Amino acid sequence: MDADTWAAIEQLRRWLDAHHHAAGDDPVPLRILKIMEEAGEVAAAYHGVLGANPRKGVTHTLDDVRLELCDVIATAAVALATLCPDPQAEFRRHLDHLVQRALPPNTPRP
Repeated sequence: MDADTWAAIEQLRRWLDAHHHAAGDDPVPLRILKIMEEAGEVAAAYHGVLGANPRKGVTHTLDDVRLELCDVIATAAVALATLCPDPQAEFRRHLDHLVQRALPPNTPRP
């Protein structure tokens, strides 16, 4: 994610901070719960793609799944921005760690 993306995440975080009255003084619990809610929406959308509920049939498309995945990513990024002062650097460090752990040695890295 580039700097413009993280600037947008920061705008969302600030907006939520100004409107998080239900959480009292600590917005973190609701931000974490929101990630789980969005992940559930991904699962529901994919369930709908498969038509796994015989009563409902096919109710979603892969476009719906993709949009829900974007919601999960954005929601998690806002939660990360709530918990650390430099979420972009934090995410980059962790992503580098994941790549290093997953890829064999001498594999070109981005």
